[in-house]
Amino acid sequence: MTTTWVPPWVRHATAAEEVWDGLPEVQRRYLRLAIVPLGLLSAVVVWSTWKAGNAHLVLDITVGILATAAAPLLWTRYQVPTAIALAALAALSPAATPAATAMAVVAGRLRSLRIAIPVAAAGVLGHAVQGLWRPVPHPFGWWLLGVAAVYGALAGWGAWARTRTELLRSLHDRALRAEQEQTTRMQHAKADERARIAREMHDSLAHHLTLIAATSGALEYRHDVEPDAARAAAGRVRAAAGDALVELRAILRVLRTEGDELRPAPGMAELPALVEQARTDGTDVTWQRTGAADPPAAVGLATYRVLQEALTNARRHAPGASVDVTLTSEPGRVELRVVNGPVPAPVLPSETGSGTGLVGLSERAELLGGTLVAEPQPDGGFAVVASLPWEPWDRSGSS
Repeated sequence: MTTTWVPPWVRHATAAEEVWDGLPEVQRRYLRLAIVPLGLLSAVVVWSTWKAGNAHLVLDITVGILATAAAPLLWTRYQVPTAIALAALAALSPAATPAATAMAVVAGRLRSLRIAIPVAAAGVLGHAVQGLWRPVPHPFGWWLLGVAAVYGALAGWGAWARTRTELLRSLHDRALRAEQEQTTRMQHAKADERARIAREMHDSLAHHLTLIAATSGALEYRHDVEPDAARAAAGRVRAAAGDALVELRAILRVLRTEGDELRPAPGMAELPALVEQARTDGTDVTWQRTGAADPPAAVGLATYRVLQEALTNARRHAPGASVDVTLTSEPGRVELRVVNGPVPAPVLPSETGSGTGLVGLSERAELLGGTLVAEPQPDGGFAVVASLPWEPWDRSGSS
C-alpha cells in the first residue's frame, strides 16, 4: 500500500483549527480586525520610504496591498503557505514587514514551536534578502540581528499565549470534573443514608405494627376482657400507632434499593456510652443533658448518628482539642450541640474526609423535618448543631 506524503502544515491544520475554535470570541474578533492596523502600518511604511527617497513606489504599494490582503489567511489552515508568501513579499519591500512579523505571533499562537520557528526563520530570511538590495537604517549585521530578535520574541510571545490558554482550559476542565465528582459523591452519600435509614427503621416500625395487630386481634376475639383491661389495651394500640406514624413519616420518601441484614438501631440510651467511648480513645469530652423526654426511635437514631460523626470528626481533624456536648431533650424537640475547641498545638494533618458524612446526616435531619448546621467557630473550633422536631404523642395509656 502506497503512502501519500502530506505537508506538515496540512497535518497540523486540524490542530490549529481546534486552537482557533478554542479561543474566546473576543480574541478571535480582535484577530480578524487586525487587518486594519496592518494595512495602516503598511501605508505608513510606504510613505516613510517615499519621504526618505528610497521608495520603489509602484512595487511598495503593490506589495503592501498584497500583504494586507493575504493577512486574513493567517487565521486559516493555509497559515504556513501564507507565511512563506509574506516572507517572499518582505524580500521585495518593507511594506510587507507588518504582515510578515504578525505571522510569527500567529504561528506561535495557533501552532507548535516546530511550525512557529521555521515560519519565523522564513521571515528573517526574507528581510535578509531585502537588506541586501535595499538600504537599511543601520549596519546590515546589526540590523539583521535585530530583525531575528524581533521575530524570536514574537514567536515566543505567541507560544506563551498558547500555553497559557491551554493551561487555563486544562484547569477549567479539572475544576469541572472535580465539581462533578463532588456532586456525585454527595448524591451517593444521600442515597446511602436513605438506604441506611430504611434498614435501621425497619425493626422499630415492624415492632409497632406487630404490637397493634396482636393487641387489636386479642380485643377482637376475647369477649371476656374487663373494661379496664380493654381500655389499657386500646391505649397501647393508640400509642403504638402514634409511634408508627411518627417513624413512618420519616421514611415515606426513602427508597430502599437493596436488602441487608437488619441490625438493632442505637438511640438516646446509647449516647452516654458513645461519649464514654470517646473519652476512652483520649478525647476530652464534657457531657450535659437537659430534659428527659423520650423521642421516637427515628429521632433517637438520628441524634446518635450526629454525635457519632461529630466526635469522629473532632478526633480526626482537631486531635487534643476539648469537646463540649450539650443535649436538650424536650417534648417536641431534640437539640444536640457538639463544639470542639481549637487544636492546642500544631499537628501533622490527618486524613482528609470528603465531607459526605455531614451531607448524609443533613439529609437524615431534613427527612425528619429538622436541620443540621456545621460551621467553624471564631476561636478556630468547629460546631455541629442538630435540631430535630418530633410530635409528643400522649403515651399515658401505654404500659
